Amino acid sequence: MMFKPLQNQRGLALLLVLLVITLLVAMVVEFDYRTRIDLRAAGNLRDGLQATYLAKAGISAAQAVLKDEQRRNPGGPTDLTALWAVPVPPLPVGEGTVSVKITDEYGKLNINNLGKQALPDQKQKAIKQATDLFRLAQVDPIIAESIVDAIADWVDTDNEVTQPYGVEESYYQSLPKPYHCKDKPMDLLSELHLIKGMTDEIYQKVSPYLTVSSSGQININTADPIVLQALGFDETAVKKLMENRPFKTPGDLLNLFKGEEAANVYIINQGLLTVKSNIFSVEARGRAHDIEKTVYATLKQGAVVQIKTWRIE
Repeated sequence: MMFKPLQNQRGLALLLVLLVITLLVAMVVEFDYRTRIDLRAAGNLRDGLQATYLAKAGISAAQAVLKDEQRRNPGGPTDLTALWAVPVPPLPVGEGTVSVKITDEYGKLNINNLGKQALPDQKQKAIKQATDLFRLAQVDPIIAESIVDAIADWVDTDNEVTQPYGVEESYYQSLPKPYHCKDKPMDLLSELHLIKGMTDEIYQKVSPYLTVSSSGQININTADPIVLQALGFDETAVKKLMENRPFKTPGDLLNLFKGEEAANVYIINQGLLTVKSNIFSVEARGRAHDIEKTVYATLKQGAVVQIKTWRIE
């Protein structure tokens, strides 16, 4: 029997060529896709590092500004006419930008005051001021009272429920994911998230006016109107105070409010008021292309400006 060649050899060859081309195209497409992914990952890593170093540079710039202010005005009042109080908008640096915002922590109400007051009447005054601040920040009055009471029991040094809406260890241990009641001053303001009743929405409302970093005194030259109203000054007095600051001493308020009810508010709070600060919070944002990094730091002003806290996001 004689061998007879296939009639469609040309068709088979064409089919094999098409198959090889298809495989090659698939390999090229896969290679191109993986290459693009690797390049994008490398680019994101590069931009992330660049943004991080830009943000760190912003903190270093803040340190330099505060050091210069200390040299220029040693021991003098701290007020919003200083260079540190001017926010730095996004400035181009290389292929990215950096912005810096410095805030005086003494212009805020120290939430640890709710626990460290030696006398009961002082503690209750601090609780009332914090409750009023929450309300002024548009927190429901009943919720404000319950949260502030819970904060007071969190930052005190005992395991006794001392406030009408306060809670202690037994409550936090009864939660689905239990944790301990601290019963000591807060180290970070973000600890407020652990307090009974605190939500992200409420935290965003009140956190700009609260601190855990100051000595507990409030700088009348830098305090927000909401903080001043929480101390007991009415809107008229706050407006007058802000129009006449900066003040050289807290006692200048007596002359400003002579014969007015606000003078009594000053007398009640005089031990709480100051015109000097040495603790500042800094928010430095670095951006490279589409990647942004933010460094949050707390700085202590002095001959050497020290970094007290630091976190990066």
